[in-house]
Amino acid sequence: MFRMFERLWKDRRGNVLAIAAAALPLVVGSAGLATDTIQWVTWKRQLQRAADSGALAGVHTIVRDEGSRDNVSLAVERDLTHNNHVGITTTRLVRQPQSGPYASSPYAVEVVLTVQKRLGFSSLFLSDPPTITATATATVVATGRYCVISLEETTQTGLEYAGNATVDLGCGMATNSIGSLAVDAGGSSYIHASPIAAVGGISESGNFSAGMTLQPYSMRQLDPFAHIGVMILRKLLRNERGSSAIEMALAAPFLAALLIGMVDLSRGYSAKLQLEQAAQRTIEKVVQQRSVVTDYTEHKLEAAEAAGVTVDAVTVNSWLECSSDGQNWREVPFDGTCETGETYYARYVEVDIVKTYNPLFSTKFAGANADGTYTLRGIAGVRIQ
Repeated sequence: MFRMFERLWKDRRGNVLAIAAAALPLVVGSAGLATDTIQWVTWKRQLQRAADSGALAGVHTIVRDEGSRDNVSLAVERDLTHNNHVGITTTRLVRQPQSGPYASSPYAVEVVLTVQKRLGFSSLFLSDPPTITATATATVVATGRYCVISLEETTQTGLEYAGNATVDLGCGMATNSIGSLAVDAGGSSYIHASPIAAVGGISESGNFSAGMTLQPYSMRQLDPFAHIGVMILRKLLRNERGSSAIEMALAAPFLAALLIGMVDLSRGYSAKLQLEQAAQRTIEKVVQQRSVVTDYTEHKLEAAEAAGVTVDAVTVNSWLECSSDGQNWREVPFDGTCETGETYYARYVEVDIVKTYNPLFSTKFAGANADGTYTLRGIAGVRIQ
């Protein structure tokens, strides 16, 4: 036995194979860890991009809503449906920063995304998958003072300089134009106004003075005179001359609409009441039979005649409910049976009648169908056992 081991020890044949076999676990482990590291870093970057995009979407929503944070969470959720490429549901936290330099900023949005994803190699040794967290904070920071603001919001050029125009301001200019040439400086014009900002693009031009700050794809600017219309309206409201005629003119459309609505509403409720009564009379007949049946053809015919509809508009539903404790019920077919131990049972019959109501006037109210009609329904049910 010892001689055999001695010969094997001195035998050099197959040395490479033996060394390779001994090193194989190390090679496989290194490759597995390298693969997991690359995958983890990829997920981390994807999650961080999603958080960054979500925070920016929240800030844009606050700016659009003029300071309101009511729609921030919805905007972030909507953005994450487009930018969350991790492939698994994340835990999301959307809030105003609790600490840091932007905690007091009314436009600041902090998005924290957390996800647990199992790695291919490490999962063989880890009972719980690692947690990946990405945090992003975005806000609006002051970039300059604008004394000229173009409210153009289309793709047309918002600020255009041409000819021999010379613009020398001690403040900046901005436009809400979304075009690729939102600001265009041409001809022999000379512009010295910093910064110049645009929601869209700004053309490269030598007409801008040296050292000027150009800010393409910036935030939309609010109308500084938006409140003037409200002030004029307040003055008109204080003026009492001709108030009676104005009040009557304002009230007339409302009164007419109210009258039209009352007529159609009354007719609609009358038609619905007819359906309810027809369904109730059919249920009463079911009760009077004092027997359990499954064929309700005759009842459907009578209900259709009473409601003024076709038989196809009448549906009779019946079912059996079973329970073992009287609190948790399950539904089975009407002619079925309850299982052993289900000592609580109840059979129900329901009559459902549908009818289309055509109003006298073509005005559509809430709940109207595409063709201007309304779907009315009369439902009545009863427990018969």
